[in-house]
Amino acid sequence: MREAENWAKRCQFAHNKTLWDQGENLAVETVRYGNPIERWYNEYADYHYGPIPEYSPKMVLHYTQIMWENTTHVGCYVNKCSAVLVNSRWWRDVFLTVCRYIP
Repeated sequence: MREAENWAKRCQFAHNKTLWDQGENLAVETVRYGNPIERWYNEYADYHYGPIPEYSPKMVLHYTQIMWENTTHVGCYVNKCSAVLVNSRWWRDVFLTVCRYIP
């Protein structure tokens, strides 16, 4: 999906708020061979079938996005960024991964 590539090339760690028909996962790595998709999948250990509380203490939404039953298309892109702002802190020389899921 070109949308994941285009978003990653912006070097912004922020979800696209205009998506209504796609899911999205983001990750920032300081090394090229980090594996955010594996980390997202490993959230299964904290997932319990059923409704997810709005303010869940455990991160499981990346996992549920990957495993969503109706997803038919996935596109990911990794971009090298000189700087990315993450939670009010600048990360330098990092790799930004963007994955998009339809629907």
